[in-house]
Amino acid sequence: MPVVLGAARRLTLLEMGDDTADALGVPPERSRLVPPCAGTGLTAMAVAAAGPVPVVAMAAPRLARRVTRAAGPDVLPAAWTGALLVSAADLATQRVTGSALPPAGVVTGVADGAYPAWLLRKERRAGAV
Repeated sequence: MPVVLGAARRLTLLEMGDDTADALGVPPERSRLVPPCAGTGLTAMAVAAAGPVPVVAMAAPRLARRVTRAAGPDVLPAAWTGALLVSAADLATQRVTGSALPPAGVVTGVADGAYPAWLLRKERRAGAV
């Protein structure tokens, strides 16, 4: 975050145009690299801190839409589906492993990898028919 806050002035000057920013001492090429690099770093730190459990956020809305068959975005069904997925992953780790408990993120990571693969396979079969 300090990098983003420190680059805010440069990015504001960059909005005036490359020539103006360069005249004011702001290198446009280097300044354009700050937001994507900072965003990637912040995302990596969030995943490192929380583990693979947030990957559920990618699968939960798709599953909720399949269950409810709603056309628009349904936040509440997606939230309940995500909570159900994480709870099921935790229950599965408790029941399957016995005394050695791996984190629930391992099960959600495997499940969230298998679900998109299943969707791709299903779409490939539907396209081949």
